[in-house]
Amino acid sequence: MTPNYNRCSFPSDFPSPTEMAEGERSDLLFAYGMFFARSMGHRMPGWAATCARGAFAGIVAVATATMRAEVDLTPTPSVYEIDGARFANVTFRDGLDKVTYTPPTGWRLQGGRGRLSLVPADFAQAEGTITVEAAGPKSASGERNAQEWADALVQRLPREITAREVLEAVPNPLKISGFDTFVVTLRYQLYGQVFRSQTILMPVGAVLWRFEFTARDHQFDRAYEPYRISLYSLQGIAARGR
Repeated sequence: MTPNYNRCSFPSDFPSPTEMAEGERSDLLFAYGMFFARSMGHRMPGWAATCARGAFAGIVAVATATMRAEVDLTPTPSVYEIDGARFANVTFRDGLDKVTYTPPTGWRLQGGRGRLSLVPADFAQAEGTITVEAAGPKSASGERNAQEWADALVQRLPREITAREVLEAVPNPLKISGFDTFVVTLRYQLYGQVFRSQTILMPVGAVLWRFEFTARDHQFDRAYEPYRISLYSLQGIAARGR
């Protein structure tokens, strides 16, 4: 019988198992079975061994792509040196890569997969966050106008918030790690207190980085400045394919 060499044909942009058609998943399982049999000492035809090697490479590619798609913002303490001076630093995991960040001095950090919280010691009811989420089809700042971005952020506010006001919606006022951004600043009332919140949106390939800071309105500028400056220290963020 003529062997079906198409079983071991894997495209360069190898899809995840959930994206495969039923027949493709069957082919992958077949080839993986051949690889497993060979590893256990069973003999099989040369063409099957070739299939197995291709399947194994495909499985590794899927696993690697999955690892690269996950951003873990658990802060791991580290240090860096400039002209002999040592500075406190933290490291995050962006799949197989490292992202480094220098947080504001004395701020309390707590993070995990996809989210980091930063709380200053000198300002009550103030908090900064960094989150990473899947980017929607219109996440690029050039594909949404200012009103759409502002409306989307207003809709995320809790129901208890009143007197919502969009102070600004500005495309690309700053770059973080070389990427364009979009900034929306809001003012609102919550339980009789006036707060201000600024959100920096940064589409990076298939994900959206979101940098947010909230504080009482009369303290916002002083509380926010260390957080804003710290964002320029982010290094190692890389674009991932969709």
